Parts: sequence; C-alpha cells; structure tokens
Amino acid sequence: MSNKQNKIISRLLALAKQSELNQKHAAAIVCGGKLVTANVNNHRSKYGSEIRCSGHSEVACIHHLFPEAFRKRKKGWCVL
Repeated sequence: MSNKQNKIISRLLALAKQSELNQKHAAAIVCGGKLVTANVNNHRSKYGSEIRCSGHSEVACIHHLFPEAFRKRKKGWCVL
C-alpha cells in the first residue's frame, strides 16, 4: 500500500475509536487521496424528519456528503 493509503487507514482507525458501540466502525469517502468526509457508526441516526436505527458508518458518510438525497419526497422511495 502507498503512504497515502496508510495515512487514511490510520486516521480511520483513530476515528473508529470514538464510536460508542461495541463494534467500532469508521467509513470515509476519499477522492484523489484527499479525505472528503468520514464518520463512525452510531446507534441512532436522523435522516430528514424520520429517525431510523442505523449502525452503519457508510450511510452516515453518504448522508453527510449528500443530505438532499435523504429529504422526504411526496412519493415514497428509498435511497439505499
């Protein structure tokens, strides 16, 4: 692995330690070696006006990058 990849992984490992759950996860969206957004798993997340139980850091990362995708629409649909 390259030095950039090792630095990103070490940052994610340090970020995962901040999770409150027993299984600690961290996810990031990276573009060209630059960390765009990163997040950890949690026991409850709020997307739009709905509270959904979500333990996935990947969903939290996508929500942080594209919050408009989770807004409630007139027609029911799922993003993921």
